[in-house]
Amino acid sequence: MVDDYLKEQTLLFDDEYMDFASKIHSRSPLSVYIQTPNALKLLYAHANPRTRTNLTENKDVIASFSRIGIQFIPGSETIETNIIVDHDQDAMYKATLRTLESEATELYSMKLQNKDFAFEIPEAHEKNSTFVTIYYADSVTVKAKGKLRRGRPHEQWRLFYPGGNIKAIVPYDKGDVDGKAFFYYDAEGQPLLCEAEFDNDELEGSYSEYYKNGKPKAKLQYDDNEEDGNAEFYYLNGNIKIEGEYKKGSKKGSWKYYGPDGEVYDKKHWRRSNND
Repeated sequence: MVDDYLKEQTLLFDDEYMDFASKIHSRSPLSVYIQTPNALKLLYAHANPRTRTNLTENKDVIASFSRIGIQFIPGSETIETNIIVDHDQDAMYKATLRTLESEATELYSMKLQNKDFAFEIPEAHEKNSTFVTIYYADSVTVKAKGKLRRGRPHEQWRLFYPGGNIKAIVPYDKGDVDGKAFFYYDAEGQPLLCEAEFDNDELEGSYSEYYKNGKPKAKLQYDDNEEDGNAEFYYLNGNIKIEGEYKKGSKKGSWKYYGPDGEVYDKKHWRRSNND
């Protein structure tokens, strides 16, 4: 949930939901909110074969009642029921775009922003200037090794997975990550996961992430640890999936979506694909 919030993929950043929420009665102690396109997936999973067929044949009509709110409002002697329904004939199309974006923006850069790769310097070396090897809890498996300068990581460090594969090559300058870092998959052949530029311990500059097959997954620009600039996301086959622009961590302007075949994923393309 926190990751979705940081990527602006929660309801708080959904203008249509916020408009819908403005219609909700403030005195209700119990409210139920349904996003119909998402609810369809749950209905389908628990339906019998006949109902599944009906859901598939009529999904666009059902999903067009895109948002449903049900409230129970207590009175002095009664309980009032308040039902609010939004109708949007493009609800399934918009839900498809949200799914595309959610899948595309699940990036390793979140871990880099949070410094999940950080490691602790052993107390015995907190003031030393020397080459040191740091181990996992078993005191045998190497976790990281590199040079210290007055107890802080300096120059190039190598980080390792518990199984022994190299996890990352990270440049440091007196304790701060500084320069281009490389991170790898924990897999045979050690394929490159991503490469990222850092400045003073923050993501700064270009960021590129890759699938295990070596094809690009995403290309972004960062400024002060936030997405800032052009952004491109790709399918596993190497074709462009989404392109847009960030400004200080938030999406800016018009974003373009593409199908796996490289065509612009507009309403016309979506309807044609669903009728095939």
